[in-house]
Amino acid sequence: MKAVNRMEFALSEKKTVALCQCKHTGSGPFCDGTHRGL
Repeated sequence: MKAVNRMEFALSEKKTVALCQCKHTGSGPFCDGTHRGL
């Protein structure tokens, strides 16, 4: 099993976000939709 690294971050406003799982985002750790073009 692969180890999981803990990452903490704070958002400046309350909103829904998605964390990137494909590792190709330009705005990590958040998803920016880059995976759609892969």
